[in-house]
Amino acid sequence: FLSSSFRQGVRWRQMAYNPAADARAPRPPRKRIEAPSRENVRAIIEHLEQSDPDLATVVLLACLTGLRRGALHGLKWGDVEDDRLILRRSLVRVDREMHERPPKMRAQGEEEVLPLGPAARKVLDRMRATQDARRVDAGLRPVGKGGWVLSRDGLGEEPRRPDGMAGKMWRACVELGIEPNISPHDLRHFNATTKIAAGVPMSVVSSGLHH
Repeated sequence: FLSSSFRQGVRWRQMAYNPAADARAPRPPRKRIEAPSRENVRAIIEHLEQSDPDLATVVLLACLTGLRRGALHGLKWGDVEDDRLILRRSLVRVDREMHERPPKMRAQGEEEVLPLGPAARKVLDRMRATQDARRVDAGLRPVGKGGWVLSRDGLGEEPRRPDGMAGKMWRACVELGIEPNISPHDLRHFNATTKIAAGVPMSVVSSGLHH
């Protein structure tokens, strides 16, 4: 309203210029990002173990690695090499179809490598053993390098959808009365703050998150 009034004043030559033309709306204050607490993350994992044990393991692995959900769901067993992960792809859902994309922040001509701590390695070994046991029960050979680490069928044949993770985590938060809702991306903040609290240098934490 003021700007239009000032413009009219300029047109009537009662004002030399429109002072509102130089005005800029104030920027909203940047929201402070707070990592979820250990208690809430543990509660979500324990809650999911009752309804979707595989997803509970996915959440635990996200906490231990700090990976984005697309890169996490894009892992194949051939990407697990001893004490490191080779990030070769990221899964995204477009128009109800799954698509593979290069991982975010990938340097041209270089592989993105994520060191694995003992806890994350232990979780992956347990996931591999569970998947192989299911395949034996189904009359299939043990999973190969091309099998998906996180699979919708539990056999490594079909990848798990990354977008389903957020919805089930939100539902778990509602059922547990956890506010605010914890998203898959919040687990990256959880990973970072946990490492910093343990004395890991900031440069190492940042590199692990591929910032």
